[in-house]
Amino acid sequence: MLFVCFAAYNEEQNIEPLLKRIALQFTAEDAYEVVAFNDGSTDRTLAALERCKGHYPLVILNSAENRGLGEGTNQLLAYVCEKGKSSDIAVFMDGDDTHDPSVISLMCAALAKGADVVIASRYQPGKVATGLTWQRQMISYAASLFWRVMLPIAKVKDYTCGFRAYRVGVLQQALAAKGSALISRRGFECQVELLSALKPYARFGEVPINLVYNRKQGESKMRIFRTTLRTVSLGIHLLSIRCFGTKQG
Repeated sequence: MLFVCFAAYNEEQNIEPLLKRIALQFTAEDAYEVVAFNDGSTDRTLAALERCKGHYPLVILNSAENRGLGEGTNQLLAYVCEKGKSSDIAVFMDGDDTHDPSVISLMCAALAKGADVVIASRYQPGKVATGLTWQRQMISYAASLFWRVMLPIAKVKDYTCGFRAYRVGVLQQALAAKGSALISRRGFECQVELLSALKPYARFGEVPINLVYNRKQGESKMRIFRTTLRTVSLGIHLLSIRCFGTKQG
């Protein structure tokens, strides 16, 4: 089984196009399931998901209130760990239709070669990233350099992209070892926190991303200043664990 997972907050306009693009990657014989977490959307995101449910192998997880990307990812992780087998694959992507599902096949090929976590990376040859402002590109590059120092992981350059494929067995192993949710952070920095939680158990790899940011309908949910502060806070926290073995901060 292959699970395709995404969290959505006020993505009413993007739900159906994304589900269509995902479905194009599979045949009627393929065993796959789309798992969507509606994160307390105030628009008609939930209605859009319900409308599509009869046309796609879609499971909807719903929260009445906005809980943030971190908790949405926790809910999706818990679902695939409970429903999936260790040999299954869970692909996580954004719910705003900016990630190209055609990259899923590249990710699965990399998993078949021995990786446990595969990231669709903006720093691999052959990547395509359109519609990003130069400011966003510079912030992404600075974040990559920051995390390579704070949390070095072999073969990882793109720490913040949420378009990833995981071997479900590795997620199950990490979740069992921790005994609680893998993510404690609410915002976009949760993507790095998850890599940190998986680092002791996983072999990592990257494939080039196809990111079409100008396909997104609606405003970005990322608040740059707040995300930067939270990122630096998480970096200091993880560095303190590496250097001093403390889990304070």
